[in-house]
Amino acid sequence: PDGLPVVVPHLLGFAPVDSLVVLGLSSPHEDQRRVRVTLRVDLPDPQLPVSPALQMWSGSFDALSRAGASSAIVAVYPGAAEDPWRDGLDLRLPRRDLVDDILTDLDDRGISVVDALCVVQHRFRSYLCENLRCCPREGRLVDATEAVRLTAEFVGLGSCPLPSRDDLAACLQPTDADRALAAAVAGEMADGALTSPSHVVAAVSGVVADV
Repeated sequence: PDGLPVVVPHLLGFAPVDSLVVLGLSSPHEDQRRVRVTLRVDLPDPQLPVSPALQMWSGSFDALSRAGASSAIVAVYPGAAEDPWRDGLDLRLPRRDLVDDILTDLDDRGISVVDALCVVQHRFRSYLCENLRCCPREGRLVDATEAVRLTAEFVGLGSCPLPSRDDLAACLQPTDADRALAAAVAGEMADGALTSPSHVVAAVSGVVADV
C-alpha cells in the first residue's frame, strides 16, 4: 500500500478529501494483481448512523463483482477537521465504525479486504495493523523516491490529476462556446438537416431485421 496515496489521485482524476475510496482488485492468483475498478463516495455526516450510507452505496459496491474484483483496498480520506495528525496531535483514526461496517459488507459480498487505510496527503496508517513498528500512530510517509517514480510513470502516460473534486466539476461546466454549439446542433436536428448516411441506415436496418 505504500504507493497508494500517490496512485489514487491519478485513478480518480483529482485528489480526494472527505471521501471513501475502494479499489477493486483482481484475483491474487493472477501473475500481477490489478485494479479492476475504483470507487469514490462522499463520507457521510459523522453524526448520522452508518447504515443509510451503506444502503445508498450498495449499487456502487455491486460494481466490484461486476468488474471481476475478488479483493479490495479501502481508504478513508478525512477532511481537515478529522485529520488525526493535525497540529501534531496523536488522535484515534477517524471513521473506524464506518470502516468496520464496510469490511463486513464487503465480506458478505465475497470480497476480501487486503487493507483499510486512513490517508491524508502522503501520510497513511492502517486500520487493521496494530504493529507500531510498521504502522506508527503518527502514520507513515510515502517514500519520496517511490513517490517521484510513480508520479513520473503516470505523467508519462498523460495523467495530471486536479487538486480537488470541485476543480474537476468546474472543468466539466459548459462554456459559452459549448452552449452555442449545443444550440446549433439542436437547431439542425429540429430542421431535419442531420441525417444518417444511407449505408448506415441500411446496415442498422439489417441488424434490426435479423434480431
